[in-house]
Amino acid sequence: MHPVYRSRPPFSRWLALTLGALPLAAAYSQPASQTCVVRAGFEQGLDGWTIGEVSGVTPDAYLVTRTSDGVWAGRHAVRFASTTANPGYQTAWTELPVVIEDGLPRVVRLRVQARTEHANELPAIWLRVDGPDGMLAVQTSFTPSPAAATWHSREMSIAVPPSAHTVLVGVGLVGAGRADFDEVEATLHDPADLPPPTAVAADYLDHALDRMQAAALHRAVLDWEHIRDSAHHLARGGTVPADTHAAIGYALAQLQDGHSSFIPASARQASNRFSPWSGAPSGRSLPSGVHVIEVPALTSGTPEENLEYATHLRALLEAAAAAPGLVIDLRNNTGGNMWPMLAGVAPLLGQRTVGGIRSARGAAHTVVRDRQRSRLRGCCVHHAPGVIAPPVVGVRAGGGAHRAADRQCRRGRAVRVPRSGRAAHLWPADRRSVNRQRLDRVGRRLAAVAHHRRLCRPHRHAVR
Repeated sequence: MHPVYRSRPPFSRWLALTLGALPLAAAYSQPASQTCVVRAGFEQGLDGWTIGEVSGVTPDAYLVTRTSDGVWAGRHAVRFASTTANPGYQTAWTELPVVIEDGLPRVVRLRVQARTEHANELPAIWLRVDGPDGMLAVQTSFTPSPAAATWHSREMSIAVPPSAHTVLVGVGLVGAGRADFDEVEATLHDPADLPPPTAVAADYLDHALDRMQAAALHRAVLDWEHIRDSAHHLARGGTVPADTHAAIGYALAQLQDGHSSFIPASARQASNRFSPWSGAPSGRSLPSGVHVIEVPALTSGTPEENLEYATHLRALLEAAAAAPGLVIDLRNNTGGNMWPMLAGVAPLLGQRTVGGIRSARGAAHTVVRDRQRSRLRGCCVHHAPGVIAPPVVGVRAGGGAHRAADRQCRRGRAVRVPRSGRAAHLWPADRRSVNRQRLDRVGRRLAAVAHHRRLCRPHRHAVR
């Protein structure tokens, strides 16, 4: 019997993992150097690996085990298997320590053998670079498996800036199914040992850099000579456009805007095969009459999908207008494209501009505006006139402040904030699952608030 490793809450969700810093267990303690390597055949199980939390509301949605069934090499591989129909994501990672003393960036190349039970399942590999102040860069790949029960090689690379001290090396499974991994190998390379890129690769890289320089938010203050020199250094040895992807990712990270990213064509084609919704917004009523609206995550979909999401969410709000209270449930919302979400909940946000985009030239473009109409990337989302009457609670997973409400809010507290003559409540949930009795208790409080007309009196109270 092989050991079974269950995911251990409460770590961060996988998407949060790739965007924020986490306390991590060191996997390899040998001295770091330019040739440091991670090699994992899982002959000793998952020693030295950290198993992340499952995204979603079911902690046991995946099992992570060691298997000896038809492995690629050696005697064992690692297996990720879902236990539910809509599990979310599961990942595990180890660490590659790095030390760069000459001030020049490096490249980490990852090669993994992967296998799935069925074709089109989504085994994932990823790399994340960490420095003294947190994450510096991240690259993920979860293209569909080409065939069932067949081992195939997956590769990716990421640029490592001189300030980096650790590269996280991860594998996992997106969605339902089963994925096996074997012979995980990540190596730090010095591009200076390689010849310059070919003309084809260099032209592709220069085209990408030209587009960045023309559109970057902070282009007027960036050192473009240094960015270009570093990118061409990282592209050394490249013979085809795909060999410059790590260099392009490094250049984008130097733009200092917090949002620019590079998506290779293969990754875009894979994402287009799957719905961007993690589920449609839905509504239900509690015994007290308070209405609960669940707002799930939304990745960047097509304009039609974004408009459908916003319109559907708006319709749910209008249907709840007569309820004594309203709970906005964000526990299963991992983020993504915020504009359809803002457009959908705009009736709760007051008669003002609540979202927009400002270009590098200073021109502002309003994306979400007022209660009556929201403009969503060129499309208008209309809703019925009038004010959504019930007081509102926003429920989210994990701790921390909800910046739209009150920066002083902390885990496990509710804050009533005046919003256009009515109360908006925030309730960050300590656990992923808030039971019906607790929601109903909050609903009764909201009903009492509405009944006594204490909608504009700010106060704080603990939710017990």
